[in-house]
Amino acid sequence: MRCRVSFTLVYPLYLFLNLSLSLSLSHTYTHATHTHTLRYMRDAGDDRTGANTTCDVCAENYYVNSGVCTICTTGTTNLAGDDSQGADTECNICARNYYVSSGSCLACETGTTNPSGDDMKGIENTTCDICDTDYYVLNNVCTKCANGTTSSAGNDATGSNTICDKILCEKDYHVQNNACVPCSNAGYGRPAGDDASGNDTTCDVCAENYYASSNSCVQCDQGSSNDWGDDPSLADTSCVCNANYYVLGNNCTACPDGKNNTAGDDPTGNNTECEVLYCVENEYVLSNECTQCPNGYIRAAGDDATGANTSCDLCAENYYVLSGVCT
Repeated sequence: MRCRVSFTLVYPLYLFLNLSLSLSLSHTYTHATHTHTLRYMRDAGDDRTGANTTCDVCAENYYVNSGVCTICTTGTTNLAGDDSQGADTECNICARNYYVSSGSCLACETGTTNPSGDDMKGIENTTCDICDTDYYVLNNVCTKCANGTTSSAGNDATGSNTICDKILCEKDYHVQNNACVPCSNAGYGRPAGDDASGNDTTCDVCAENYYASSNSCVQCDQGSSNDWGDDPSLADTSCVCNANYYVLGNNCTACPDGKNNTAGDDPTGNNTECEVLYCVENEYVLSNECTQCPNGYIRAAGDDATGANTSCDLCAENYYVLSGVCT
C-alpha cells in the first residue's frame, strides 16, 4: 500500500518545523520522469491501535542511498521493495528501449527498440535489434519506411531484409503529400484504394445525398436523397424522394398525416400520390399515427390513420376487467 504524507501549514507553525519534517515532505514528491510515483510504500495491515509505523520500503524505480529512497537515473529501473533501513541498493536493470554498453544503460537509436530487463552489471553488452513501427530491415539496419508506406513493429534487424507495405486510403480520403487525408470540400468524396506512396489525388465524386449538375456536386433538396458516387464530369443526375414523400410539381413533398409512400419517386417525373396507412392488428390511431396497444389490450387491424383517433378497448388473452381496466 502506498503512503501519502500531507500537512496543512499555518503560518506561525513553519518556525517550528524541523529538518526531518521537511525531508519527509520531500519524499512525497516525484521526479519528472516517474510521474505520480511515490518514493515510499508500506503493505496494508498496520493496526492503528498499536505502535507507530513508518513507510520505509522504496517504490518501483527507486533505490536505497544512505537510508533514503532515491529515484533511478534515466534509462534504469528497479523493482519495488528495497528496505530504506537496510543496505544501499542499485538500479541496474535497463528500462525499455535502453541497452547495455560497457556497464551503462544507453538509449536505443531512433527506429530501434529493446524490451526492458537488460542487466547493466552483466558480462555482455546488449543491442537494440528490433525495429520500431514504420521501420524495416535493410542490410541488418532498421531503416525508416518511405513516405506513404508502413510496417508493423517487430522486424528483427539481425535477420533478412523486410519491406514496408503501401498505405491504401479509405473511402472519402485522398492522397496529399503521401498521407491519407479526409475530403474537405462539402459534397465531394473519393473511392477507397488510393496509394499514399503515389501522387496526390482529389475528391472528385459526389458524396451521399449530393447529385451531379453542370459538372458540380449539388446537395439534394429536403425530402430527397441520392447514393454516394455520382461523377460530376459525366451526365447530370438527380435525387429521389425519401420514404413518406411524394412528387408534387417536381418537388418531394411530405405525405399528409395518416398516409405513407415508399422511397424512390422521381421528382423530375410526373406527380405521385401517398397511400392511406392502415393500422395492423393491435394498433390504434393516435394523432394520425398507428400506435401499439398498451399491454393487456387488443384491437383488430384496419384502422384508417387519416381518420379520427381510435382506442384499444378489448382485453387480451389472460387479462380480465377490474374497475374498467384490463388487468
